[in-house]
Amino acid sequence: MFRLKEWHNQKSFGGRKYDTLQRDGFKCTICRVSEKQHTEATNRDLGVHHKDKNRTNNKLNNLTTVCASCHSHLHFGWK
Repeated sequence: MFRLKEWHNQKSFGGRKYDTLQRDGFKCTICRVSEKQHTEATNRDLGVHHKDKNRTNNKLNNLTTVCASCHSHLHFGWK
């Protein structure tokens, strides 16, 4: 089900991307879409968002799982 490549996890989010997705049950924490549903609909994996928008703060409590739609809304606003 999960398609994230190991090398990407090691470099992204201080190596905590997979840990974040696993902690959040491989679901968007906003709309609750699952990794499987998201991948089937968009051909993309779920993403991870820095809650404080500081890309260098890769503490697990600052990271949350988001789908592409919710991630866009977080950065560009709800319309």
